[in-house]
Amino acid sequence: MVGSMKYSLSFTAASFRLHDFLRVARALANYEGTVDSIEINAEEILGKGNQKTSKREMAEFLKRYNALTATQRNLLLDGTIDEQKHVTFLAITKSNSFIRDFMLEVVRDKFLVFDFQLTDGDYRSFINRKIELHPELENFADSTLEKARQTLFKILADAGIINNIKDRTILQQWLSPLFIKSVTDDNNQFLKVFLLSEKDINLVVHDEY
Repeated sequence: MVGSMKYSLSFTAASFRLHDFLRVARALANYEGTVDSIEINAEEILGKGNQKTSKREMAEFLKRYNALTATQRNLLLDGTIDEQKHVTFLAITKSNSFIRDFMLEVVRDKFLVFDFQLTDGDYRSFINRKIELHPELENFADSTLEKARQTLFKILADAGIINNIKDRTILQQWLSPLFIKSVTDDNNQFLKVFLLSEKDINLVVHDEY
C-alpha cells in the first residue's frame, strides 16, 4: 500500500471537487479499465472554457478515477452523498502517495492517540521528516509547498476528515457497509486512511464491525 514512489503535488490542480469528479465519473460510466485522456474531451466534460486548465484538471481527475475498482466506481455513481465523498477521498489517497502518507503517518496517528488537532506544524514536520526519503520535495518552491498545504487541508475539510480549514479538528469516520465492502474486496489496508485502527480493520474483515 505504501511505497517509495516519488511524491507528486499535482493534486493542487484540483482539490476535492466532488461535483466535478462526479461529472467525470458519469461521462466515463461506459468505459472499463484504465481511461486515457486522449479518449475524452476534458473541456466538454468540465465546462471550463479554458482548454489548458481543463486538461490539467482532467489529468488529475483521471488519476483518481483510474485508481478505483469497478465496484468503487459504481458506488461513486449510485451511492449516498456520504458514500460518494468517501469514494472520492479513497480515489485521492489511492492515486497520491503524498496525501496517503500524510493521512497514515500524521492524521491517523494523532487520531489514534486522541490528539484531534491538526496544525501547520504537523505539515511542516511531515515535510521535514520526508525529505531524506523523498529528495524531490527539495525541488519544490516554498510557495508550491504552501499551496499544497492549503489544498491538502481543503481536501480534508471537504472530505469530512477535519471539521473545517480553520479549526482542523479531526473527526471520526462513519462508513457504510457497502463502502467498507468495496474497500475490503480491494485492499482492506486502505481503511486506514479513514482512521480505522488495526483492531477495527480486523473486525471489518471478520464482519464484526
